[in-house]
Amino acid sequence: MFCIKCGSALPESASFCPNCAAPVNAQIRQQPQQQPAWPRPQTEKVTDWLIPSIIAAVVSFMSCGILGGISGGAAIYFASQANSLMSKGDIENARKNADHAKFMFWLTVGLWLFGIILAVIIYVLYFFILVLNAVTTA
Repeated sequence: MFCIKCGSALPESASFCPNCAAPVNAQIRQQPQQQPAWPRPQTEKVTDWLIPSIIAAVVSFMSCGILGGISGGAAIYFASQANSLMSKGDIENARKNADHAKFMFWLTVGLWLFGIILAVIIYVLYFFILVLNAVTTA
C-alpha cells in the first residue's frame, strides 16, 4: 500500500503514514498510479544576459566612459547572479536577477546610444565652428 499524500510505502497495519503523518483510510492505493510530484526536476530556463551584458559594458564604456562602465558592470553582476542561482535551482530569484540584468543591459545600450548621438552632435558643431572661423578669417 502507498500513501495518497506523499506516495511512500505503508505497512499493512498502519493508520497513519510514517513519512507525512497523513491518516490512512479507505482511499489507500494498492500501487502508485503516477510518480509523486516531488522532487520535481528544475527544467525551466531563465534567459542568460551575461554575454550581451559584457559586450554592452565594453562598448558603452568606450563611448560613455565610467557611467557606461558602471551600468554595464551592474548588468554583468546581475546576469552572473542569475546564472549562479539557476545552477542552484532557485528559479524565482534567478528570474528576478535576470530581470534586473535585462534592465541594466538596456540602460547600458541606451547610454551607449546617447554617447554616440552626443559625439555626433559635438563633431558637427565643431565642424561648423571651424568652417565659420575659416570663413570669417578669410
